[in-house]
Order: sequence, then C-alpha cells, then structure tokens
Amino acid sequence: MPASSLRRTCRGRRAPTRAGFTLAEVIVSAASMAVLMVGIASAVLLASQAIDDGGNPATNVHAATTAADQIVRDVSSALSISEQSATVLAFAVPDRDGDEEDELIRYAWSETPGDSLTRQYNDGNSVAILDDVQEFQLGYDLATEGGGGDPVEGDTTMLIGLDAYQDLFDFRVDEQHWVGQYFEPVLPEGATSWRVMRVGFRARIDGLGLGAVKIQLRQATPEGLPTSNVLEQETVSEWDFGTSYDPWYEVAFSEVSGLAPGQGLCLVFEFASDPFWEAYCCKIEYHDDGGDTPPNTHMVETATKGASWTSPYGKSLRFCVYGTVTAPEDGGGVERVSCLHVSVRTGPEAATRVDTAVQMLNRPLVPGS
Repeated sequence: MPASSLRRTCRGRRAPTRAGFTLAEVIVSAASMAVLMVGIASAVLLASQAIDDGGNPATNVHAATTAADQIVRDVSSALSISEQSATVLAFAVPDRDGDEEDELIRYAWSETPGDSLTRQYNDGNSVAILDDVQEFQLGYDLATEGGGGDPVEGDTTMLIGLDAYQDLFDFRVDEQHWVGQYFEPVLPEGATSWRVMRVGFRARIDGLGLGAVKIQLRQATPEGLPTSNVLEQETVSEWDFGTSYDPWYEVAFSEVSGLAPGQGLCLVFEFASDPFWEAYCCKIEYHDDGGDTPPNTHMVETATKGASWTSPYGKSLRFCVYGTVTAPEDGGGVERVSCLHVSVRTGPEAATRVDTAVQMLNRPLVPGS
C-alpha cells in the first residue's frame, strides 16, 4: 500500500469520545439534589424549633416550679417571720453554717410585671432566682392561739436600752450636725400597743453652755431613719446638762402612745440655739466598737440639718427608753402562720402559672402578733 494511502487511513480513524451528560442523567441528578435539600432544610427547621428561646411554655413552667420549690424548702422550717405581705416574705431559719446563729432569708417581687423574683440570704446581695415574673403572690393560712381578756396597760418598765463602759466618744451637736437613735422594743407575746414615758441619755455642756437642744421623738422609715414627723419634743437648755456625762439626763414624754408592735421610733437631738451666740449646743456620748449593733436599734446622724440621714456602722448612743405595754390581761391571743400558699408565673401564658403550698412546721408568729 502506498505510503500516502496509509497516512490518510490513520488520520481518518479517531478514538471514541463522550460529549457530556445525557438529558435523562441531568433530570435524575436535579431531582435527587432537590430531595436532599428539602431533607436538610427540614432538619435545620426542626433543630431551630428545639432551641429554647425562653418563650417555651414548658420551659416557663419548669422555671416557675423550680423557684416555688426553693421557697417551699426554705420556709417550711421558718422559726419566725419579720416581714410578711403578698409579694414579700422575710423569715429566720435554723443555723445552716455552724455559727450557732439563725439564718435570715428574704424573698421579694416589686409587683412590676417583667421584674425578677429575688432571694436575699443573711446580709448578702439580693439575687434573682426567676426572671420575667408576671405573677407572684403569697397567701397565708392563720391560726389564733389563746386570747379572750381585755387589754390592760402594764406598769412603767424599761422597754429598750444600750449601755457601754468603753469605746466611748463625743458627738458635737451644731447647726448642721444632729444625732439620734433608732429603736424598736421587743414586746411580750400578745402585746397590742406600747407608749413612751421617758428617755434617758448622756449629754454635757460644749463651750459656754449658752445653747439649747430639741429632744424629739420622730416616726421612722422602714430603714430605721428619722422622718420629718415629730411626735413630741422638749427643748432643753445646754446648761442643764452640766460639765460631765454623769449623771444620766432624762426627759419625760406624754403624747407618744398607741404605738403598734413592730413600730420603731427615732430619738433625735436637734440644734436649737442661736448660732450667733453659741455655735454648739451640747455633746452626746455614743459607743463605737466597730461591730454590729442589735438589729432593733442603731445610731443615726445628719450633716445637713436633717435633710438626709445615715446610720453609721457599729455606733450607738448610750440611751434607755421607759414606757408601758398594753396587752390582754390573760396574755391575749396570738396569730400564727400554719400554711403558706405560693403562686408564680413567668412568660405570657396565663396557663403556665404554678400554684403550691407548704405547711409551716414551727407555726411562726405573724409579725406584730
């Protein structure tokens, strides 16, 4: 065969090739991909719905139940109640940390929907135990014990006092700086009211002795600070005090009566001199050991002529309060809490409210009872 014919024959023969997918293959692939994408999207949707965004009714019920259970566990062993309302409960429970002192627990809600329910343990900060609270209400089953006699006013006795013989200091009362003492006497069970007959304190002349001081009994705030409401006052010349703190000085009162159990007052020493003649009106003796004062009494002071008051830590005047207590002759009836009801809801659904109750093992007294 000629060479030219052989070359033509080799050029004319080509290896078999494939141009691409067939139409059927493309259709099948697209359908498979669509099915796969639908499956992936469904899985993503289900996973996103399973994520807790805080609005799940079941989650809200669980959170409310946990908070209610914590209240029930704490309050079931309450020894006494110091604060009681529909949205606030403060009480003492037996020693939990081995220091041989009762522990103090306080639950509170502001009554503003959306605010948190808080728990305070002893002197620690209030900690939120449930957020976005829409409902919180406490109910009390009460039981009355004893009673039946007519109220009778008892003899004059010392209702409260605090004395010390070391760590003593002077408080100089002047136009800007006043001093006082908050006090709330501990009354016998069954008491219905109390009154102040006289107060004793330690005071002495400061300077020329030309000044004067107003000795007042004022209503107190819930924090134990003086209000501007003066129940009764006596103005005393500085010269009456003498040049030393001995003896104790006493002032009588006659109009401060009918005070409710659990109600505190403030004894206040207010500047009453003419600052042109006398810059200071007296010195009042107080005790300061840097430690805690009893929970029902503490010193108060102002550097703004009574515009604002503070309670300095660990300080107390040397003072005493004498008065009478009115109670039924046979001791009177007292009210005790036998059962606590708790209702709480978080989230918008009314059906997620949790209701529970607990029997009070120690049947603590109602505050003021």
